Amino acid sequence: MTENNKRKLLIAAICVSIIPAILVVRYPNIATLKSVALYFSAIAGYIGITVLLWSYMLGAKSVMGTFFRDLAPVLNIHKWLGKWGTLAIFIHPLLVMYSYGVSLLYTFVPIVSTRFERHVTLGRLSLILIAIIWVTSALLRGRIKFRPWRYIHLLGYIVLPFAFLHVPDVGSQFMRHDIVKAYYLGLLMVFLLFSLVRLRGLLGLDKSSYKIVAHRQLVREDPSVWLLQLRPTSDRIVPAKGQYIYIQDGLISEEHPFSVLDYDEKTGDIMIAYRTFGRFTKELSTRLVGASLLVGGPYGEFTREIEIENTPVVFVAGGIGVTPMVRYLTNNPAREQWMFYANRTKQSAIIVPELRKLLGARLITAFSRQTQGLEPGDERGHLTGEMFLRHLRQPIDYHYYLCGSDKMMQDTTTELLNIGVPLTSIRREAFSW
Repeated sequence: MTENNKRKLLIAAICVSIIPAILVVRYPNIATLKSVALYFSAIAGYIGITVLLWSYMLGAKSVMGTFFRDLAPVLNIHKWLGKWGTLAIFIHPLLVMYSYGVSLLYTFVPIVSTRFERHVTLGRLSLILIAIIWVTSALLRGRIKFRPWRYIHLLGYIVLPFAFLHVPDVGSQFMRHDIVKAYYLGLLMVFLLFSLVRLRGLLGLDKSSYKIVAHRQLVREDPSVWLLQLRPTSDRIVPAKGQYIYIQDGLISEEHPFSVLDYDEKTGDIMIAYRTFGRFTKELSTRLVGASLLVGGPYGEFTREIEIENTPVVFVAGGIGVTPMVRYLTNNPAREQWMFYANRTKQSAIIVPELRKLLGARLITAFSRQTQGLEPGDERGHLTGEMFLRHLRQPIDYHYYLCGSDKMMQDTTTELLNIGVPLTSIRREAFSW
């Protein structure tokens, strides 16, 4: 089954799982505005829990990775559910407020005077946390740094337990109808099962142990670029061309994705080139030869089409984004290959001499901040449609593979579309965070 069909099946499963939330909730015997509002509040609440549960499940890479080769589209579904599906949860307390005639203050202010109020407060806390996560993810994501956003996002791990504990002593449908209780218990069992799976991931049991056998600065003129060589000490990972892996520096460390630069089939060594940017990569650059790391994966579908297509290829890389393309270039397949490699300066570009040996005049380097020392094949400025038209015979005849910053990939996609390249001929690398 193709990755696209798998994703369609996943979306269908999510939609089907919401249907029971609508069917099991009983319509009131006496229909008044308040009783009907309470009825719809129960539906919204159970749909909300189902959406939260799916978001929780989609974040379990050790499970999703067994079904999907590429996790980035799965993450996009997770994002969509978080942005739009979560809105059903906000409908629930609004309808409850109307049904019981309470104020908005009652909905958000914790009260613990009685057993009933303590369980209501669990729902209040869950709602507050969801609101914080939603605002920082759906509205402010581009305005806050990754690490603070990630820590806030981790609050989602306690949202579901609070939501589940909130239901039994508060939900009127749960207390009155066995079918609703059975539906709730089914959701709870799925949550507990995936919690065990995610615990396995937190303990590093879904990853392989590797040791560092080489670690050095790759470009003398740019100390921020490093070359890391890892050798398996347990089960080895076999990355395909263009795939990425996750590296975790110990059990309590976060994990980050890195494209595989090269793979040695004899030793199982994995080669990675990375640029120090945030805290994780800066700390990684201090690890010495012999140190142990946990590696998970491999993931990604970025260049898989190259294996099954026979069209000429144009690789478009920005900075360190060249890494997932190198294994194709070094194998020197028969098809025509080009590379347009964008960097700020020559000092920030890696392995250009090696690429020049492989591609010759079919390597086009573009430097946005380089004013002197340009050589044949060098371009000044950003990648443009005119640049592709000038170097390629018929740009619409090629398939394009883009890897770099989001802005670089978006700008290049726009330039390619403007010169007539169809969107179906453009592939963009996307990591799963």
